[in-house]
Amino acid sequence: MTRQGCPPAPPPPSGAPGVRVSQSNSLCLETDNGARLWTDWLGKLPPLFCIVVLMKTYTFSSHKGGVGTTTVACSVACLLAGEGHETLLVDAGHNPDTYSWLGWPTPVEMTEPVEVSANLWVVRAESAQDVVALNLSPYSYIVTDAGQRPMSLSFSDTDEKVLVARNDYMALSNAVKHDMGQYHKADVIMENERVLNDKDCRNVLRVETLIVEWLPALSRAIDAGLAPSRVSGILGDALAQLLPPKITV
Repeated sequence: MTRQGCPPAPPPPSGAPGVRVSQSNSLCLETDNGARLWTDWLGKLPPLFCIVVLMKTYTFSSHKGGVGTTTVACSVACLLAGEGHETLLVDAGHNPDTYSWLGWPTPVEMTEPVEVSANLWVVRAESAQDVVALNLSPYSYIVTDAGQRPMSLSFSDTDEKVLVARNDYMALSNAVKHDMGQYHKADVIMENERVLNDKDCRNVLRVETLIVEWLPALSRAIDAGLAPSRVSGILGDALAQLLPPKITV
């Protein structure tokens, strides 16, 4: 994120880990809760000083509807929030359905984050610019359900853009028609009754691929509006590879 007209950044506290000054003269805080760790020091900065907080972001998208993008994005957001991390879940798909997945009625206005459970907020956004315009300082993680929208929200090199697909011909063929180099990982929802196996999916996608088995228990939990409370037990182990190493599920 580059801002024009910012005063040069003062040097960070001596020996402070996780802090660097970017080439755009903006202060970058690279610790998970940097905004809180450095509150005292930031209060001494000039009023016009431009600050960029580098929270971790995940962007989940697909090239075919119905493959499970919302399920994966909402599950990751719930797992992060369950570990005590302030998490913002961004609904950027063409059809806003994260609220339904979470078992909440969709509000008329979704332009401001709404807290749906402990440590978890949800907001609707049409673009990355809409998200950047929000006050992001309370959040350690931003998880975006981009659906089939070509959207990427990134603040640092540690952020991840993940393709979601299923082990069927249409989902995989649509995916490889696009530039797979834009993705850091692929998350394939594996339906055991289909012919294509995990090796086939990895050979086609040619990026680091996480295989997640689709379980009937998850479908029942979603239909009953109970997915947020049950996702840890159903998908926690499968999605652990997407979460920061220090988080155990």
